[in-house]
Amino acid sequence: MQKSLHKLLQHESYDKIQKDVDDLFTRRRTGHLSYLPYGEPNAKDDTVKGASYWNELYHHPSYYVVREDDAILRDQVLPYISSNVRKESLVDLGPGDQESILAKSVPLARYLEVQNYIAVDMAQQYAESAAYSVSQELSVQGFGDVGDFMDSAINPLTRNGLIFIGGSTISGISVEQDVKSPILHLSRTLSRIRNISLGQTDVLISFDANQNGTELYSSYASEEMKMLIEDIPRRIVRDTDYSFDPSLFCYEGKWIAEECRFAHLLKAKENLEIVQKERVLKVRKGEVFHALNSFKFPVEMINKAAKNAGLKTTKTWTQTDRVHYMLLKTRSS
Repeated sequence: MQKSLHKLLQHESYDKIQKDVDDLFTRRRTGHLSYLPYGEPNAKDDTVKGASYWNELYHHPSYYVVREDDAILRDQVLPYISSNVRKESLVDLGPGDQESILAKSVPLARYLEVQNYIAVDMAQQYAESAAYSVSQELSVQGFGDVGDFMDSAINPLTRNGLIFIGGSTISGISVEQDVKSPILHLSRTLSRIRNISLGQTDVLISFDANQNGTELYSSYASEEMKMLIEDIPRRIVRDTDYSFDPSLFCYEGKWIAEECRFAHLLKAKENLEIVQKERVLKVRKGEVFHALNSFKFPVEMINKAAKNAGLKTTKTWTQTDRVHYMLLKTRSS
């Protein structure tokens, strides 16, 4: 397999992870590690296996988000795209693993009749695999590299493109635990995403609007979700200069209805020490670190944030009133 098709962005993975983990353990930031659970092993005996745990969660019967997302795209969005939208480029933010690429990226690029496919992901193996797979399937030009599109501005990558962020990835925006409303952060994220394409911009997003706490706890209470989030401490030990026993952290999920936030937490099972060079951080039993979010945005919140970002809603699809797809376009001045 061709390893790197084209370098669009600078990748400083170690520096980013190091800084983000510094911020977590010193409590300067919370809820900002949405990319860390999806690590790949570097060697046969590597205990970091987040990507494999995600694949298992993807197929778990209680995890409805992926199942509904795929069905809406296939049955409702693609027929509309086929009749109404043509673009030179597809910018795919967070394409995911091979199964997601075949279910979403390939058919969307085909229906748009694009000439260029640009994959941007916070995990390098996903970006490069997506670019290679789509270019081979459709005989289009494929480009891929790493970019933190959730937290950082990305220079424009196309002039006539559709920007796609599926899989409810938008729900993982970084919002501090003491911020009660995500609307400002969501507006800023959509604004950054809009600016990835110059000129008249089309943005296709999927999101989960489910506010039923019982269903959410059921979806996130699986052993697969537990293994996925508990892989974060192992990756921290492997990929930063922090040293501690990762098995002393356990996963805890918390639905905060008034904030539309399902918080994914790492909880200390006993007292422990986190060592970094000459510094020792003491963590008490029961102490919690807020690692990442899964927001459940109501439709009206997405509409408001889109308007703040200079976008307007042109089409919305859903099957169950839980997962939704929405097509946004640049508002006329």
